[in-house]
Amino acid sequence: AAGAAPGRACHGGVQRRQCGAGAGAGCAGVADTVGASSFTACLPRLKEHGRYLAVAGSLAQVLARPRGTRRSMGGPATERPEDLQTLMGLAQAGVLRPVLDCAYPFADLPAAHAYVETGRKRGAVVVALQ
Repeated sequence: AAGAAPGRACHGGVQRRQCGAGAGAGCAGVADTVGASSFTACLPRLKEHGRYLAVAGSLAQVLARPRGTRRSMGGPATERPEDLQTLMGLAQAGVLRPVLDCAYPFADLPAAHAYVETGRKRGAVVVALQ
């Protein structure tokens, strides 16, 4: 990929997906599982009635005020096996689609880790074992 870091390449089967900005474009939801973003930063990418889920967010992110029809959600939740089953079903049906940034070969694991630590990744960073 143009501008990619050394050792970093997008695999043929791994596409980088991002939500567009603007009316009618964007994501129905953004799940920030590591506290790398904020509700305010994601607002331009959320569709009307979109939701920002702060899984590992700060109290301020969890309590962020709604902006129009877009809302921030988060906070502690109990873990239930049936919730995981529901999520798996949604993923299998193609309703939940992961955002993948790029993939590294296992031999470049230190480079993959360094890239993640920059805070510039925009999705999952995959480490291919083969």
